[in-house]
Amino acid sequence: LTERVHELIEEKLGRRCCTLAIDLDPILILRARENNNSKFNITYDVVDVSDVQFLAAAKRFLETIGRVKFDITFLFSITMWIHLNRGDEGLESSLSSVSTISKALVVEPQPWRCYRAAVRRMKRSGAPPFEMFDKLRSRSGVEDDIVVFLETRCHMRKVFETSRTSWGRKLIIFKEVLGDAVQRLPT
Repeated sequence: LTERVHELIEEKLGRRCCTLAIDLDPILILRARENNNSKFNITYDVVDVSDVQFLAAAKRFLETIGRVKFDITFLFSITMWIHLNRGDEGLESSLSSVSTISKALVVEPQPWRCYRAAVRRMKRSGAPPFEMFDKLRSRSGVEDDIVVFLETRCHMRKVFETSRTSWGRKLIIFKEVLGDAVQRLPT
């Protein structure tokens, strides 16, 4: 998916792009590095987007390409996992961190039914439950809560929302809102 999205963006822009692809699973990152087609300028790194290390890793990458912000950041199928493992504050902190270094943001939030399914899977597998689940304030309206948070607290504006996929998910695209010229750093 990463290579295909990278390729599509380069085709649409008509220029080479640099991509930072992160995941917290070192095995997935190792596989991605091994299978990385050399024609793509993609860097794969093991980073937890909900961890404080994320911003430092992202800023290091941006510095190597002479940028201050990413033109676009994708959060595919990750908001639920952050929410279940880091709680409401962890989700908000992660969204806030990502938005500070993104000109545009594409979020694929999982609906509440996905949370319930994840909890059932954990229970059936005998794994420990998600500690934060019972403490979550944001529940059945989690998708709307993410939109409200990004728009009111992160200086982002929703510009597009897709229809739901067969999995019941949608993509929501946000763009940074610039209050004045001082906020925009040259790239």
